Amino acid sequence: MTEFGRYSRGASLFVNKGNTSIEGFWGQPRFFPGLRSEWGLKTEIQRNNTTKWGGVLLRKDFAGEDSSVYIPSVFVNIDKENLSFESEMASQWDKGELSFSYFGNIHTRVKDIRFTAGLLFASAEFLGYYRNSTVINSNFLYPMDKVNISLNANYTDSNPSLDTLYISAPLSQNISGILSYRLENQSNIRFNSGYRRRKDRLRLDLFDYSEVYFRLNFNENLSTFRYRLFSEIGQTRNYKSSDDKISMLYNMGGSIEYEFFKSLSLSGHFSYLNSQRYGADQLETLFYGGSLNWTVSDWMQLYLSYQNSFTPEEFYLNQDFFALNWTSTINPSHSVSISTRYSKPRNQARNLFFGSVGYTLNLGIPYKKNDNLGSIRGVLKKSDGTPLIGVIINLNGMQTISDSEGVYSFNNLREGSYYIIPDEFSIPLGFVAKRPTPVKLELGQNENKIEDFIFVEGGSIQGRISLLSGQNKVLQYEADLDRPVYIKISNGDNKMVQACKINEEFNFSDIPPGKWGVEVLKFSIDKNLQFSQLEKSILVREGERVKIEFVAKNKMKNIKMTGETIKISSNKE
Repeated sequence: MTEFGRYSRGASLFVNKGNTSIEGFWGQPRFFPGLRSEWGLKTEIQRNNTTKWGGVLLRKDFAGEDSSVYIPSVFVNIDKENLSFESEMASQWDKGELSFSYFGNIHTRVKDIRFTAGLLFASAEFLGYYRNSTVINSNFLYPMDKVNISLNANYTDSNPSLDTLYISAPLSQNISGILSYRLENQSNIRFNSGYRRRKDRLRLDLFDYSEVYFRLNFNENLSTFRYRLFSEIGQTRNYKSSDDKISMLYNMGGSIEYEFFKSLSLSGHFSYLNSQRYGADQLETLFYGGSLNWTVSDWMQLYLSYQNSFTPEEFYLNQDFFALNWTSTINPSHSVSISTRYSKPRNQARNLFFGSVGYTLNLGIPYKKNDNLGSIRGVLKKSDGTPLIGVIINLNGMQTISDSEGVYSFNNLREGSYYIIPDEFSIPLGFVAKRPTPVKLELGQNENKIEDFIFVEGGSIQGRISLLSGQNKVLQYEADLDRPVYIKISNGDNKMVQACKINEEFNFSDIPPGKWGVEVLKFSIDKNLQFSQLEKSILVREGERVKIEFVAKNKMKNIKMTGETIKISSNKE
């Protein structure tokens, strides 16, 4: 809630004792001309493996006037398996007036249903980093086998003077519902409908509009080729026009990325916009651009990008029309870099050309290590020993990326519990971790742990539930064939469930190799059906596609003969 740690030059001193750390700091924040310096004290207590809390006392000295203000704050973080909560509250007493700010964020999960909500509020008189700001967001997600349903709502009205972290983005309101359907393992289609509001809060006042829209997206990811297409139609209300005119909105476009080989990729994108968002007349604009990313060798990288134009809503961003970055590592001690940009800096009216040349000398000077801190590192590689490059690794909210040798590392870690999770979207398509994730580690003081991950080509279990035909329909019950039957697979560490209708197929893809149990869950079976077998055990090898079948049949009716007894007799004369 304050500028502490944001673009500041200064010094800090901290002491760790058991589960408590105390830090004193002093700094001169950059990019804040009205602020001369700040200093304070921070205390943090790790209560247990899931809970952390503490407080900060901050003093701010303002430039140009002999005044200062004290801002105390408290915070708490809770991180459990199905619940994550973080909260911070700060207050200020200045010139006889009390002001405050609050930040809270919660993420919870009940079975497959996930919910996230957040709130940030700072009163107009609060003199912290966030001032006169309100940000609210919420998200509901229900993922199923092939269908995902989500609802989103957010409101953003941050102080437009806070420009250092792009916080002067347009005022925005969004309410939307999303239905996503996975056609195959590599493609999906998404329907999105909702309401949005955008308003320029800077002095230029370039736009102020709201829209009701319907959007259709299609994505497909192949081994070396990925593309995305979208189309949007709706109605726009322009509040800057004298009569709040309503007009039609048309927006369509797409992107494409092709990986020639592991070290060279080329991407392009385009979009067509027909709208009255930004003026009284219907505006037709074509936006397009592309990029090239080339790792020439282990010691040389090249990146190029181009964009023809930007929308007025992106005026608060750096608008790079052309960018080039070239880096060459001569040896472990020497590297050279060249960077050029033809750009329009944020909130500026004209384009500028930027260029820089850098030289880095690594002296390799040793330093004294903090005896209380440890590290976690490891190597990511395929089963044949090939390193995995560019995979994102998550560790208790921290992230790093594996380098050209597949190495990842987290340093300066305090004693405690850690969970390592490779990001599945950055892992090469079709590969899975051989061991179950997340991996839990207990790290002691001054302990360095190595956790390697081997990724193998995932297998798949494909199958079908077949209804046995040829029975006498008169003597059998009729089952509801549209009722889904649930199939579960498990290997001890992983469990997955899919719904499948009678005479249709199910498919569990990208699963680790090994022994798997496949089971038809009894509670989902129609009472008029019976299966010859409900469980099977199979072995899935790397890259293997195993096919199985469960056979069902309608239950037979029990026929009973009932009636009066007939007595037969004869008379002889």
